[in-house]
Amino acid sequence: MVTQAVDTRPATGARRPGSYLAIERSIRIDAPPERVWALIHDVGRSPEWAGSGEVRAMQRLDAGPIGVGTRYRSDQKVRGMGYQTISTVQVYEPNRLLIWHVAPPNDVRSAWGFRLEPEAGGTRLTHFYDLDHPRGFPKRVLYRLMFRVLNRPAELGGHIAATLQNVKTLVETQPAAASTGGTP
Repeated sequence: MVTQAVDTRPATGARRPGSYLAIERSIRIDAPPERVWALIHDVGRSPEWAGSGEVRAMQRLDAGPIGVGTRYRSDQKVRGMGYQTISTVQVYEPNRLLIWHVAPPNDVRSAWGFRLEPEAGGTRLTHFYDLDHPRGFPKRVLYRLMFRVLNRPAELGGHIAATLQNVKTLVETQPAAASTGGTP
């Protein structure tokens, strides 16, 4: 079951002063954090689990182990408009916390992430999105109008809930041995 309450707390806990929009949902998965982490720790695999249908392809841009600073190029398509973004891992705490920032837009901090917590023999997986206030009055007005007219906060909340359900299904239906690798 996906928790549907909107939470104003970004990844680190209390709402940041610069947050314009913070959405958070969670789900309980019948697997230990290590198995969940094995699927989600590589943002490049997001086309497998992203619930939005907006992520078309991801390409890792850096060699070496995945960690803080690892970058990915993403091909996105939102409402028929295709574009590319660069995601950069900002926080990488195996089996606990993963946060990546997305650009463009370069003038607004846009962060996505997962928090994993052991819970009754399984994992409480929380997926969140945190968007800063755009810089400059015209952009603030544009964002506010766009988000209201398109009902983007509700849409993003639905995408987050669908992502959680996809991760849950993938983790719980694959054999334990197949999902334990991947953590450097």
